[in-house]
Amino acid sequence: MRYPTGNHARRRGNQRPLWRLVGEVRWCETTIAEGEVLFKWVLIWSWPGRRPSINRSELAQEEQAHREVYIALLRSTLTTRGSKGRLALAAGISPQYLSYLLNTGTEDSGTFRVPSPRVAEKIAAALPADPERRDAVRQHMYLASLRRLRGARMLATRAPGARAEEGEVRARVAEVGAAHHAATFTNDPLLARQTYHAVRDVCADLLRRLEPVRDALAFVDLCFLLHDAQCVLNCPADALYAAKRARSVLESLDADSRSRERLACLRVQAIRAETVAYHNLGLFRQAHTRCLEAEAFEAAQQEPDEHLIHVYRDKIDALLGLPRFAVSEVAGLADQVERICQRRANPLDPLWVVMTRRSEAHAYLRHGNLTRASQVMEAQVARMETVPFIGPLHRAMLLKVSARILWAAGARDAWEDVARRALGLAVAGGLTHQISELRREFGSALTPLLAAYEEERSQGMYGER
Repeated sequence: MRYPTGNHARRRGNQRPLWRLVGEVRWCETTIAEGEVLFKWVLIWSWPGRRPSINRSELAQEEQAHREVYIALLRSTLTTRGSKGRLALAAGISPQYLSYLLNTGTEDSGTFRVPSPRVAEKIAAALPADPERRDAVRQHMYLASLRRLRGARMLATRAPGARAEEGEVRARVAEVGAAHHAATFTNDPLLARQTYHAVRDVCADLLRRLEPVRDALAFVDLCFLLHDAQCVLNCPADALYAAKRARSVLESLDADSRSRERLACLRVQAIRAETVAYHNLGLFRQAHTRCLEAEAFEAAQQEPDEHLIHVYRDKIDALLGLPRFAVSEVAGLADQVERICQRRANPLDPLWVVMTRRSEAHAYLRHGNLTRASQVMEAQVARMETVPFIGPLHRAMLLKVSARILWAAGARDAWEDVARRALGLAVAGGLTHQISELRREFGSALTPLLAAYEEERSQGMYGER
C-alpha cells in the first residue's frame, strides 16, 4: 500500500483516510524529512469490532495545551527588546509570522497558524536557550497539530497493555499520592530525591494508559502529581502542560449535585497549578492573572479557609516577579494567611505560615528594606527545626531567601554557610529547580560550592538518580 505525502496527501486527506483498518494499529513511525511529516501505520493483528479510541474533542484540548506551552516557553525566553525579531531572522521567518505563532486563540483564522515541523525545527535551533528548552519547544510545537498529535496518540494508546482497569487505576493513584506526600514532607533528602523521580515516571506511565473520558478524575489527580514533581525537578514546561491538561479535562466535565463541590475545588487547584508553572517559567504577569482568577473563583469564595491560604501564597510569589508591587499588599496577604491558619488549626498550617513569611521577607528585600527583611527571615529560620512536616524542599527554599538577604548585606562568611546548607539540601534531595535558582542568583560565587558537591555526588554520597 502506498501512502501519499506532501501536497498530494493534503489534496486527498479530506476525501478518504490514509489507511484502512484491518487490525489494531499498534504503533506508528513518524519521521521528518524536508519539512514533510510521513506517517507509516503498521497493522499488526486482527481484532474484530475494535477501533482506535481517539476522541476529537480530547485531541483538540491536548493540541491547545501543547500550543500554550510552546508559547509560554518562547515568551519566557524572548524577554529582551528585539529578541523576537532576532529569532525570526535567525529562523528564516518573518516577525509577523512569529507573532501569529504566538497567538493562543484559534478563532481568528487570519492571525492563527499551526507551526510546520520545518518551522518548529528552525525556531528551536535558533532559540537562545539551553538544549533542554530547545527540545521542549520543538516537541510542543510539533504536537500543536491535530494531525501529528493523532499519530502520536496512536502510538501511546494502542501499546500492549495500554488499558488499565478502574480499580487498578484508583489503587495506583493512591499509591503515587502517598509517595508524593512522603517526598514532600520527609526529613530524609535522599528519600525525597528517589521518590520525586519515581512519582514523575509512574505518573507519566499511567497517564499514557488512561483515557480522560473514562478515567477523568484519576487522570486529573495524576496530572497534579506529575505537575508537582516536574516543578521540583526543574521541568516547568512539562509541569505547565500537565496543569493545562488537568484544567481542560475538568472544564469538559458536567457536574451533578454530588460532584459539583469536588469539581469546583479541583478547578481551583488546576488554576493554581498553572500559576506555579508560569512562575517557574518567569512569566509573572501570567502567574498573577491566574491568581486573580483563582481568587475570584466560586469555590474559593465559598470556602476561603480551604483555598485562599495557597492562593495568597501564590499571589505573593507572583507579585515578587513584577517590576512594581506594593510591599503593603504583600504584608497584608501574609497577615491574612496567618489569620486563616490560626482559625483552621490544621497540622500543616504552621508550615504554610513560615513559607508565607519567607515570601514576605523576600518582598522587603526587593524593596530595599534590608533590616525588616532580616528580622522577618531570622524568625522563620529559627522556627525551621520545630515546625512539623517541613521537608527538604521547604528547608532549601527558606535557606535560599536567607542567603539572598545575607548576600545583600555583604555578610560573605555567613552567606557561604547558609548557601552551603541550601545547596547541600538541594543536591541531596534532587531539587533541581532550587539548584538552578541558586546558580542563577549567585553565579560564579557558587561555583566552588557546586564543585565540592559534585565531587561528593560522584563518590556516591547523595545516591543515584
